[in-house]
Amino acid sequence: MFKLELQRLKRQRGRAVPFDQTEPASLVSRSQVGSLSFTQALHIWGQALYQEQLIYLDIHLSTKIELSCSRCLAPVRVPILLEQQLVLREEPAAEAEGLPIEEFFYSHHAKELELMPYLYSLILNSLEPKYLCKPDCRGLCPHCGRDLNLGACHCPSERWGDPRLAVLKKLLS
Repeated sequence: MFKLELQRLKRQRGRAVPFDQTEPASLVSRSQVGSLSFTQALHIWGQALYQEQLIYLDIHLSTKIELSCSRCLAPVRVPILLEQQLVLREEPAAEAEGLPIEEFFYSHHAKELELMPYLYSLILNSLEPKYLCKPDCRGLCPHCGRDLNLGACHCPSERWGDPRLAVLKKLLS
């Protein structure tokens, strides 16, 4: 997957080291990092710089993922194009108590840095709360589950409405 050679970065201390990697969608989707469905290869490029036990990453990322429409559950392909700067700190020594261990730490003894967990986190944080297959998506019938974009369902019209207000409807009748 997406790995940076820490030894190489440390040897070139203070100099930007460019990287450019692409992984096929099938390999990225099968990674154990998360449950996103990638429909296009994941391409990352940028540069890394090591200085004073910090790794500065300037990352550019491009891919497409498939999500479900928030109303009708139809597949929605979402293009992802991100630019992000990250600073990774060397994890504190074991005797440094009281320091919070955050997700952007790397091990002092590591030879490689696996970027996929960071990339996955960046992608998730860039997503909108809801995606629609089209702006006027009608969703699903709350009673029979029919996709209302394909046409009206055959549920009786009195079943429509908020079921939580049924008691009030009886009181008004």
